[in-house]
Amino acid sequence: MSRRRLAHRAAVVEAAVLLTVAKVAVAVVPFRLLRRVLGQHSPAGDETFGPLPPAAWRCGRAVEAAARRLPFATACLPRAIAGQLMLRRRGLAGTVVFGLARQDGALLNHAWLEHEGAAVLGHQHDVAYARTVELRAGGLR
Repeated sequence: MSRRRLAHRAAVVEAAVLLTVAKVAVAVVPFRLLRRVLGQHSPAGDETFGPLPPAAWRCGRAVEAAARRLPFATACLPRAIAGQLMLRRRGLAGTVVFGLARQDGALLNHAWLEHEGAAVLGHQHDVAYARTVELRAGGLR
């Protein structure tokens, strides 16, 4: 098996563990404590989506691959948290973005992950979410 394939499998296993931890954390940990892990609050702005570095792209793909393989469903927030933790382990900054949208009279909420304004995972282009809160975490470098 190639080194690249082994690295992807290791990232998927890492993502599966982090998704499981994030799902439990979202269910039992108060948000004010989760916010400390996720990063500092900053006012939501209109970010432009730029190119995504390969390491960040691989983190997003690993989280999506792990989420498909887990025996339980994971919502957008645990995915964004797991992705942000993976970015942080690689020394990359991440921002968990929360957004709201109104569609057919219903209020929708969503969370996604960005790195330097580029969507890593969870960004939906079919619904125009207004950015409400951003939690930024710096890389470890």
